[in-house]
Amino acid sequence: MPDDCCNDHGTGGAATESARVDPQFDFDIVLPTPPESAPTIIASPRLILRTIRDSDAEGLFAIRSREETARMLWPFIPDADISATRQWMARKVFTAPPCAAGLSYQFVILLADDHAGRIIGTVGINELVPAPTLGYIIHPDEWGKGYATEATSAMTKAWWSLPRRGKTGQHDKIYALCNENNLGSLKVLLKCGFQAVGEQRMGDGAIVKDFELERPDWSF
Repeated sequence: MPDDCCNDHGTGGAATESARVDPQFDFDIVLPTPPESAPTIIASPRLILRTIRDSDAEGLFAIRSREETARMLWPFIPDADISATRQWMARKVFTAPPCAAGLSYQFVILLADDHAGRIIGTVGINELVPAPTLGYIIHPDEWGKGYATEATSAMTKAWWSLPRRGKTGQHDKIYALCNENNLGSLKVLLKCGFQAVGEQRMGDGAIVKDFELERPDWSF
């Protein structure tokens, strides 16, 4: 499942994270070229998405230490201290060739009109291998304002715009997993064009829905 978006075992809100169940798909994923070719800033009408940097730890801890978000982020435990947040951050930075498993394309979310630069969430593409999977988290104080939808839309457009190597086409997709009770994130995915393609029952009995978004014609 993704890392902070529509894929939780929580009951609602603008967040979700991987429950460590990878989508099972029968085709190869075409990865983007190495990160030096990727944008470091993505802008939308109200938001700025910026690649994660070490100095973001305090702002991210303020989000990941909240009970409301932890119940939707695997392993469903709030970050106890900033070192736990730094460990999470270390998994969100490209540190190996783009063909390696477990890498991600991850950004912090900022308000465009907030000159203080307060972090209100993260959004990104996680688990590039075996299937690029969307994930996001929004600070509870900012839920219900449409930021998750706006960030997801900007993120997916940027992903499609990255240069590809090799053959691309109808099998170039983004995936997302979302607990069926997370109504907010289900709505975000549908608004952003994702289609439900199946579901899985987790070990704790929760039902997680599988979504996919196919690369649009305009991006070729």
